[in-house]
Amino acid sequence: MLRQTGAMNYMLIYRKGSKSRALFQHFTRSSFLPRSQAPALICAIMSFLISYLVPRSYLTELFDNPNVWQPLTSVIGFALVFRTNVAYNRYWEAATEAAAMAAKWGDACIETLTFDEMPRRLGDGVAVHDALAHLARRRHFQALLIRRFSLMHAVALQYLRRDDRLEHLTCGGAKTREPFRARAGRSAGEPAASRDQPEWKELEVCGGVTDSERNALEKSPDRVAFMFSAILDQVNNRRADGGVGIDAPILARIYQQISDGSLGFRQARKIEDVPFPFLYTQAITVFLGMLVAHS
Repeated sequence: MLRQTGAMNYMLIYRKGSKSRALFQHFTRSSFLPRSQAPALICAIMSFLISYLVPRSYLTELFDNPNVWQPLTSVIGFALVFRTNVAYNRYWEAATEAAAMAAKWGDACIETLTFDEMPRRLGDGVAVHDALAHLARRRHFQALLIRRFSLMHAVALQYLRRDDRLEHLTCGGAKTREPFRARAGRSAGEPAASRDQPEWKELEVCGGVTDSERNALEKSPDRVAFMFSAILDQVNNRRADGGVGIDAPILARIYQQISDGSLGFRQARKIEDVPFPFLYTQAITVFLGMLVAHS
């Protein structure tokens, strides 16, 4: 089930360029520097007390032979490199799967809209009012399909960023937003936008979210699966009504695209749900404490 947390995703949106800007940009927000000040201050106080209270002759004799610490520093260095490599691979795997999710669902939506323009029952001898009614049903199906695909993508992104507040889902087209690249760095001197700003918490849904959908999503233990089933049910009903006029093997491609997008979401969700092993993290923390105490 979606987890309720007060924290949002604090990924920093920055602009490539000067290394000094990347180091000091958003010093008080979305940076490791403020959070590292307290441990650094404690280590500085401990070092000062040791140098002030312990005789220097004793400290000199204690660290005369560095062979005791060399194996420890080697193990710590290897552990840190391994963890950094795993973290980097996890990040890019999640980004790749999320991009594949969006691409597959977008392809499935476009293919369904295109194939629905091919009726299976409407012939040349059908009355005009019947043709207009059929066209109205087609446009209603297409508009509803776009909204549901957009909503499924939005709730998937919400899960990946640990956000289950449906009020963050806004109606697409209600206001005009700048392109992502323009918002990420408007000018060289202007700070980049950050994920903790209110405008970044909103996800646009084409057509918005109806009250019935909002109530259903609130009660659903798996919102993405709920929208997945709703889309499949809609496509099946539309085909039974005479729309999506393609052969069954081609129709199966649409289902496969939706399924592939769901697989990408589940893979990204795996990385979000399964953290780095706690024992490994705890061991590295202990090793770093020992290394800091030694230095």
